[in-house]
Amino acid sequence: MQNSPFRQFLSRNPEVFNTKALDFDSKNGEMTTIFDFCKRLIGNRITWAAGRKHMIQFIAKALDKLQPYVPLLQSFVWPAFISIVLFIYKKQAREIIGAVRQRIERGSSFKAGPLEIGEDLKQLEYAQPSQDKNIAIDKAALSWEQERNDIYKKNDGYFLTHVLTPSRSSGQKYDIYIYLIKHKTTDLSAVEFSEFFFGHMWGNKVFKEYPKRGVIGISTSAYGPFLCTCRVHLKDGTVVVLNRYIDFEMGKMIDAQHKIRRTEDRDADFVHKQ
Repeated sequence: MQNSPFRQFLSRNPEVFNTKALDFDSKNGEMTTIFDFCKRLIGNRITWAAGRKHMIQFIAKALDKLQPYVPLLQSFVWPAFISIVLFIYKKQAREIIGAVRQRIERGSSFKAGPLEIGEDLKQLEYAQPSQDKNIAIDKAALSWEQERNDIYKKNDGYFLTHVLTPSRSSGQKYDIYIYLIKHKTTDLSAVEFSEFFFGHMWGNKVFKEYPKRGVIGISTSAYGPFLCTCRVHLKDGTVVVLNRYIDFEMGKMIDAQHKIRRTEDRDADFVHKQ
C-alpha cells in the first residue's frame, strides 16, 4: 500500500491537496486521502463550471446594457484612431498641416471693394501693354488722350501716393505715409512746401510740410479709409491742387503676408523645438 502510485503522487504534491497532515501509514489514512482528493476534484469542477456560468451571464447582461451605446462607441472609433496616428506622427502631421495652411492662406481671397482679390480678380480682362512706342492714336481715342494730357499739365506732373503698414497705435488699423511724387522723375526741387488736409477727424487742421531729405509728405494713423486733399506750392508761385482717396485695399494683402510670415515663424519654432 505504501508503494501505490496514488500514494506516491500525493507524497510528491502535498501542497496541492493539503495531505501533509494525513497519516500515510494506515489504510484508513490512504482511504481518507483518496476520498478527500475525489471530493476536492469534483467540488473544484462544479465550482469552476458554476463560476463560468455566472461569468457568461454577467458578460451577457453587461453587453445588453451597453447595446444602446454601441452606435456612440462606434462613432468614437475613427476619431480615436486618427488621434492616435496624429500623436505618433505629430511632427510629420504638423509639417503637412502647416504646408496646407500656407497654401490656403496664399491662395485665399479677400475683398477688394465689390470684388475679392483671388479667383474673382483673375476673371478681369488683361490689358496687354504695347511694345510699339510709335503706335498711331485712333481717332476715337483722341479725346481720351487729350484728357490724360490735360491732367498731367494741370498737376504739373505731380501726384499723391500712399503706402501703409499695420498700425503701432492702439485703436488704429494702419499707419499711413502720404507723399508727393512726380511723373517720370524724382526731382522735387521746384516744390517749396505742401499742405495736407484730412477733415474733421483730424480737427480740420491743415498740415504744412516742407521737403525733408528729398521727400515731401506726412504720416498718420487711421482705422478707416478717408480722403486726403493737398495743395502743392511751387517756388514760382504756382499752386497745384491734388487729392487722393486713402484706401486700405493693399492693407488686406499686407495682412495676409504678415499672417503667412507669422505662420512660418511659428512652424519653424515648432520644428526647432522638436
